[in-house]
Amino acid sequence: MLPNVPNQISNASRNVTLRNPNSSACAVFRKVLMPRVGEGEFAEISTLGGIGVLSTEDESEFDLDFVGEGKILFTGVFPGSSMVERNDGTVPIPQPEALIESVAEPGTEDYFVPIRNDIVVVLIGENVRLPYEIADIASNVNIAPYTRRFILNPRDDLNFQDDNIEEGLGRTPQE
Repeated sequence: MLPNVPNQISNASRNVTLRNPNSSACAVFRKVLMPRVGEGEFAEISTLGGIGVLSTEDESEFDLDFVGEGKILFTGVFPGSSMVERNDGTVPIPQPEALIESVAEPGTEDYFVPIRNDIVVVLIGENVRLPYEIADIASNVNIAPYTRRFILNPRDDLNFQDDNIEEGLGRTPQE
């Protein structure tokens, strides 16, 4: 009985995101680490100064693979209350908060669920694109299967890497 609550909230959130007049079209890209060329134990492992990295955010050499088209609805500003690993509070930096949904129907081949570190390119106009990175995923409900709100970081550095983004826009994930 309790799992019905988050399922219904997620369904309502999906419907609002896809049908809201304030929603914008977006394209979602996933980071793929570039292979390293070298010798020795770490030849095929992505590294940062000779040691293995823990996540894709530590690696500077990556490519962007097109995941799918979606809709994004900005819902407010996340006040920044995350804690760091030493249990020290961080300085609150306001970050945009959004709902992101795949335009494909759940259960189909093109359907996707955004994950942390995905790049979301908001398509505002024909030549206006705003790149964001999913920095965190929050939930309003603490009952599985959970609801999802995405905390975004602007990625102004990707404005100059339009080649990867331009190639992904307008094509299907299988291409």
